[in-house]
Amino acid sequence: MKKSIFFLLVLSVTSFMFAEKRISPKKLPQNTIEFISQHFPSSKIKHVEFDHDEFEVKLDSGVKIEFDLDGVWETIKSKRGLPTTMLPKLASDYLLLTHPGVNVVKIEQNFGNFYEVELKDGLEIYFSLTGEVINEKTDI
Repeated sequence: MKKSIFFLLVLSVTSFMFAEKRISPKKLPQNTIEFISQHFPSSKIKHVEFDHDEFEVKLDSGVKIEFDLDGVWETIKSKRGLPTTMLPKLASDYLLLTHPGVNVVKIEQNFGNFYEVELKDGLEIYFSLTGEVINEKTDI
């Protein structure tokens, strides 16, 4: 019985320590607010969750953005489609030219080394920091 109580206590403390908590959008770093205003000007912040090493911002447009503690975006997702304004112009132009009308559903900065862009049709395109295509692959 004592072991069960101890186990439950440890489990509840551990869950509490790693739980995400909601915070006020006013507590976000200024560059995060500026990023959202620049790339999602018609969206409002619905809520913000803070984890031990990142902020997750959900917008009223259905967009979810993960930021590191310094306010630098890491991942952006939306089932409805995303703008590509945060990508280098070369990458954005490539997407418009080679995949017109196909929504971008996820953009990720991978360790500041390259961008991973996922299209609604399942195609993943990897771009260098300058916007050059590195690789393309399909998960389907």
